[in-house]
Amino acid sequence: MGQIQMASVVTYNSPIAIPDQPGENGSVLYAFFRGEDGHLRRNLWSGEEWGWVDHGAPQNIPLIKAPSALCTTQWWDRVRNAVPVIYTFVLAEDLNLYRLEGDGQQWNWVLQGQSGAPLTGKAAAVEYWRQLEGALQDATA
Repeated sequence: MGQIQMASVVTYNSPIAIPDQPGENGSVLYAFFRGEDGHLRRNLWSGEEWGWVDHGAPQNIPLIKAPSALCTTQWWDRVRNAVPVIYTFVLAEDLNLYRLEGDGQQWNWVLQGQSGAPLTGKAAAVEYWRQLEGALQDATA
């Protein structure tokens, strides 16, 4: 895959685009990139215009691989209130895997650690959902 160049600071391949929760203007589209400065950058469509957000780097440790992201739903209050959460996984210069998690408003870096062997590739994020036994009964109780 060739390099993608969007703006002067973003020149790495494999951007990740995921939809966020529907809002007044419909879905919000996010595209994540690693910038030349080692920061995670997010390009977003608000429904009216495109904008950029610099999420920096975890503990100011530059990123070395392109991000991988997914949007999933966290269930709170016994499955009554669904909250979409975006997880973006990145590998940093210290060879730790980090996760940026956010709901579109609040964003936090979380250390995922190392696997016991050096990580060298880009992370691949997938969502796996399974019915938890009794979850529906608990939600309606």
